[in-house]
Amino acid sequence: MRKEKTHLYFFELVLIIFTLGCTTTHSDSGKIYKIHANVNDSRIVYNFGEQELGNSLQLMLELENSLDTPFVINSVKSYCGCTMPDYSRDVIKPNAKAEVKIIFTPDHLGVNDKSVKVYLNIKDSPVELIIRGNVVKRDDNH
Repeated sequence: MRKEKTHLYFFELVLIIFTLGCTTTHSDSGKIYKIHANVNDSRIVYNFGEQELGNSLQLMLELENSLDTPFVINSVKSYCGCTMPDYSRDVIKPNAKAEVKIIFTPDHLGVNDKSVKVYLNIKDSPVELIIRGNVVKRDDNH
C-alpha cells in the first residue's frame, strides 16, 4: 500500500511540474492580470485589447467575500477549450478572497468573447467572467 501511495505522489508531482512548465512557456511575458470582483457581482467583463494568436493570457479572478457567511466554489465552467480554469476548493471566510486562475489561449483570429462561470454555494450564483478582445496574427519579426 505504501509503495502505491509513493507512486501516486510522484505522479502528482510530475504532473504539477509539467503543468507549471506549460503555463509559463505559453505565456507572452508570464504576467498575471488580476481582476477584482465581489461575490455579489453577477457579470464581470475583462477586455484584454489585442493579443497575438498562440500567446496565452494568465488571468487571476479575485472574488472578495463581502457576505456575513463563508462560501465555497462548487465548480468553474468554461465553454471553450481555449480557457482553462483552476480554483481554490477552500472555504472562503467573510472579508477573505477566493482566487480563480484562468489561462486563455486564443484559437482563432478576430474578436473573441469567452465566458467562464464560477458557481458558488450562495443565492446569487454564478458569477460570470467575460473575456473579450481582438486576436491578431503573430508578428514573426520579434
